[in-house]
Amino acid sequence: MPMAGMPYHRHCGHLKMQTYIKVQGSSHFSFVKMRTARLRHIGLDGIGSVLYNGPSITIWYNREFDLADYVKDYLQKITLNLERIYAEQKEMFGKAAEMMADKIEEDGLIYVFGSGGHSNMMAEEMFHRAGGLACISPVFADSIRIPHVPLGERVAALAPYILDFYGIGESDLLILVNSYGINPVTVETALECRKRGVKVIAVTSTEYAQRLPKDFRGRHPSGKNLHEMFEMVFYTYVPYGDALVTMEGVESLVGPYSTYANAFICNSLVIATCRLLVQRGIDPPIINSINVIDGEQKNRKLYEKYRQRIRWL
Repeated sequence: MPMAGMPYHRHCGHLKMQTYIKVQGSSHFSFVKMRTARLRHIGLDGIGSVLYNGPSITIWYNREFDLADYVKDYLQKITLNLERIYAEQKEMFGKAAEMMADKIEEDGLIYVFGSGGHSNMMAEEMFHRAGGLACISPVFADSIRIPHVPLGERVAALAPYILDFYGIGESDLLILVNSYGINPVTVETALECRKRGVKVIAVTSTEYAQRLPKDFRGRHPSGKNLHEMFEMVFYTYVPYGDALVTMEGVESLVGPYSTYANAFICNSLVIATCRLLVQRGIDPPIINSINVIDGEQKNRKLYEKYRQRIRWL
């Protein structure tokens, strides 16, 4: 969207939109010479007016780029990124869901570890979640959760103790989520999983790994990156700095993105896994909302099955 006093060009098929914003006091107007006098008036998203004349379109804005426009910009950028995740990685969802369905079919657990900062939320998001899998075992470690960031996540030595606490070892399945994929706990967890023979589905991005120097203080001493350490890696396309929106008068970007991408991937894995289970003739162990009629009753059998094995259930 244009700012006051700036030209705005947009191509829509064979049509070219041109807008020039003219400031007069507190009002903003757009104008452009039309090739003929025959004009047709149509609407545009409630933002202003459009004058259409053959190949020319003039957008007539009657206000500045305001709160609603910034929010819409944020929404559009999130949507584009999520659509990109699906378009470019849809085959990966099927492969990862196979790993998860196999583990459920053998009556195993699926561990989820958000290894630092707000990535921790994914263990909460997938655990005991209405519409989610009952066999999710969240890996919580208070020392690396909010408000202990960034101190805890930069202590690599915590990783083996965290895995030991949850008894995660050979042939177990872990969804390892970290938006930036560089911090010491994340990389040490990955190294430890490889050593132990743990199967890993990684959810991360590459921008930080590519842009930050190897000696950056927030990195693992090895300089390794999560996205390079496993075959099953989902890319979130989190930009450097995480936020998406450029706002006039604000030096930094605003509007964080990473949580949306992490949650979309994790919950899409649940959906794909359920579909595979149904195809195999297995009833997916789905948690129901406890705030609907019979929700708790439907969950009771799942509690009885998993409570002795999932620490926080």
